[in-house]
Amino acid sequence: MMQKIKRGFTLLELIVCITILGLVASSLAWNLKGLLDRSRLEHANSKFRLNVEELKMVSLTHQADSGMEFFFKEGSLYYKNYTEAPIKGLSTADHLMGKNYELLLNDKVISGCKLTIFSDGRIDPQGVLKIVPKGALTNK
Repeated sequence: MMQKIKRGFTLLELIVCITILGLVASSLAWNLKGLLDRSRLEHANSKFRLNVEELKMVSLTHQADSGMEFFFKEGSLYYKNYTEAPIKGLSTADHLMGKNYELLLNDKVISGCKLTIFSDGRIDPQGVLKIVPKGALTNK
C-alpha cells in the first residue's frame, strides 16, 4: 500500500502569491491616497463656502463690512476673518486651509486675496474664487 506524502507549497508558488498580494495592496493604497486628497479638498472648499455664508450673515445683520483674507505662509494656504462689527463669536485667528493648494481667481493663480463682503451683501472681488490642488491646471 502506498502512502501519500503531504507536501507544502513550493517557494515559487509562495513568491508569486506574495507578489500578487503586494500589487493588489499597492493599488488599493494608491486609490485611497487619491480619495483622501479629494476628501481634504472638498472639506477645504465646504469650509470656505460655510465661512463666506457666515460672514455674509454678519454683514447683513450688523450692517458692517466683513470678509476673509487669504494668504500663504510656509507653503500652506491660510485665511483670516475680519469684520468692522464688534462681534465676540467670530474668530479672527489664522485658519489653515491646507497644504499643496493654489488659490485661483477667474482661473488665474494668485498669491493672496482679500474677499470683502459689504453690508448690503455684495462680495468683492467679482469673479470665481477657487481652491485647487497645486498643479491642477497643468494636469488638464
